Amino acid sequence: MSFYINTNIASLQSQYYLQQTSNFQTQTIAQVTSGLRIVQSGNDAAGLAIANGYRSNEAVLTQGIMNANDGLSQLQIVDGGMSNISQLLDQARTLATQSASGTFTGDRTVLNQQFQGVLQEINRQAQSIGLNIGGNFAQNLQVFIGGGTASNGISAVQNGSVGVNLSNATVDSKSLGLQGVQAIGVAGTDIGTGSANSSVSAILNNAANTSTEANAGFTTFNFYGPGFSSTSSPLQVSVNLAGVADPNSLVTAINAAIQSAANSGSQAATAFKNANITAGLNVDANGKTQLTFSSSNSAFSVQAGDAVSNAFMGNIQAGTSASAGSQAVSTGLVTANGGTAETGVALTVNGITTAGFTIAANATVANIVSDVNTALQATTGLAGYTASLNSTGHMVITGPTVASFNVNPAATDTGNLMGFTASTNTASNPVSNTFLSQGANESVNATGTDVYNFTALSGTNQQTLNITAQSPGGSPTSLAVNLTATNAATLGAAVSAINTALQQSNNPTLQSMVAVEQVDSAGTATGVRFLSSAATFSISLGSTGATPQGLTDNSSGSAVQGEVNSSSVLGTGSTVSIANVSSAQAAVNALGNSVTLLGRAQAAVGQGENELNYASNLAQSQLTNFSAAEARIRDADLAQASANLTKAQIQLQAGVAALAQANSAPQAVLALLK
Repeated sequence: MSFYINTNIASLQSQYYLQQTSNFQTQTIAQVTSGLRIVQSGNDAAGLAIANGYRSNEAVLTQGIMNANDGLSQLQIVDGGMSNISQLLDQARTLATQSASGTFTGDRTVLNQQFQGVLQEINRQAQSIGLNIGGNFAQNLQVFIGGGTASNGISAVQNGSVGVNLSNATVDSKSLGLQGVQAIGVAGTDIGTGSANSSVSAILNNAANTSTEANAGFTTFNFYGPGFSSTSSPLQVSVNLAGVADPNSLVTAINAAIQSAANSGSQAATAFKNANITAGLNVDANGKTQLTFSSSNSAFSVQAGDAVSNAFMGNIQAGTSASAGSQAVSTGLVTANGGTAETGVALTVNGITTAGFTIAANATVANIVSDVNTALQATTGLAGYTASLNSTGHMVITGPTVASFNVNPAATDTGNLMGFTASTNTASNPVSNTFLSQGANESVNATGTDVYNFTALSGTNQQTLNITAQSPGGSPTSLAVNLTATNAATLGAAVSAINTALQQSNNPTLQSMVAVEQVDSAGTATGVRFLSSAATFSISLGSTGATPQGLTDNSSGSAVQGEVNSSSVLGTGSTVSIANVSSAQAAVNALGNSVTLLGRAQAAVGQGENELNYASNLAQSQLTNFSAAEARIRDADLAQASANLTKAQIQLQAGVAALAQANSAPQAVLALLK
């Protein structure tokens, strides 16, 4: 046994172990008092990093569950609003059914006012819950909940988000098919019983009209729209006129023909069916009745296929009485003369030619008609003939027996004097009213731009059309259409190329657009017009060089390319009315479809509620398991910590006693020195 004075090894060892015991006791006390196993990074650095990751996920999931609950609450508010709109539809359908009865003896005007009030309330409530077109919630809503992981190109944020797509769940009157776009017959005309000369029966009893029918007893309407816009082969509706005697029976026959054409099975017919175009009647402030065509979701254009349908649309050319003889109408429009005088102009009527006369430079249309009348009165055999302009700007020669007439342009003329070249015009029969088919085009759209002129592309020239439209949810979408000499050698080809590109875009907003040929009153295609049921759209025309080709904007009076032309709203009035029996019957059918559309919107909201519930349940489960995983790493086992604390206390007491013994050991050396 060795004894040392300078170095007390036992004491040093006792101090070391006592320090370790003290540290162990301090750590154990910290675990017991904090409840944590990892009080500081040094306790378990790797475990702390994992636990912090879990804690961060828990924070995200906690807020994500709140997001889901907030979204669920909002959807429940929307759901309640939809239930109210459903009751409003019931009320509207009740009113429409009442007005649709032929035995109703009350005032349909009062019923219709109440009906329109219901539609306005539907719009107000749809806006209140944010599901009107362009509303706050009429979009694909992304609710971030968390708990997602990145995989196969999908980020963790995308995987942790729930999409509630309400972009097609709008429930205002337009979305429900009760308000949209409408084509109304020419203002001021009356095909009702109030006019003996232009009533439905008068039109059908006019041989000049019925002789233009391709199939006797049937009149035709040509429709153009998204998916049924071929200029060479329009969607043709053939209307059986058997039993048609008044506006109501006419509307019934047209709607039956529309339904038959829509169910023919072709791709164009399916697109036509989806456009949901219906015929109806409009009664203006003066009590005059006009034929209408309406669609709740699609822009379209309708063109008369013969004189009968043209007259039904209000394009009526009044003739002369039988005693006054007959008349002939020019095929072209009369236009003002330019800055150069035209000399040597002559007219030939029934083989009799007037002396040459002069049309002064800058002569107005009225001046030209006056010059023609002067020449007629000065010509032997033509003194009983007069010239005038009809409502569409065409020259009419009226006389005892007008077999034909033609204009012989002066040698100095370019061939466009008075808007038409030399041509023979067949006279009409001497009847009280003659309805001439002039190919008038009655188009309609929610929004529309100016009419664009067209010049055939040639050689290597090409033009890019940039079309931008806003979806109902407000997001923009664009399409570039390239026109070349190959696909735009003619106006019809260019229109076809544009419509093909729109339909092949696979974008619902762009597919709702259509390009149609603009047709003048003579039935001549003069340019292109864009129609759309989208909220807004714009057309940007690319340039083709110094000599403009392709489409040019002529709204300012000169061809302009390279500018952007935005659409403007053409009409927002309700297209559903119960002001008369036929309109009320159409309203009953439209409201039946509205119930279906509302059901689809409610299904979208219900699906969103379910998905948020599912996502919230998963997030709650993840939150629980993340919390448990963090607890296993971070939390202290208090039973073990308590035992360790007792152990540390005992070891500390024993260590202190041992240290005291070790410190007293050198005193034993004094015994050796005695």
